[in-house]
Amino acid sequence: MHSSETWFARSGAILTFVSVVVQFILADLKKSEIQNLFDSELRLRDKFKKIREKDFYHDALSTASTLTGLIGTIIWGYGDLLL
Repeated sequence: MHSSETWFARSGAILTFVSVVVQFILADLKKSEIQNLFDSELRLRDKFKKIREKDFYHDALSTASTLTGLIGTIIWGYGDLLL
């Protein structure tokens, strides 16, 4: 295996790791948001309505992170064959 192939495969591992970290951060942010919402004085119906609302930025980051993880996994596993 050549040096460039090794580094390319390692870059896939790094992409996958970053993707997992971003997913954990997003989950923690969502958990904190829900926790703060239920600590608020809103009525229960309003709380559930707020939870069901789509958050465009959260969804976009989650999708981008998922795709990054998938691409990183493919590069990690098959990087030596792709170059």
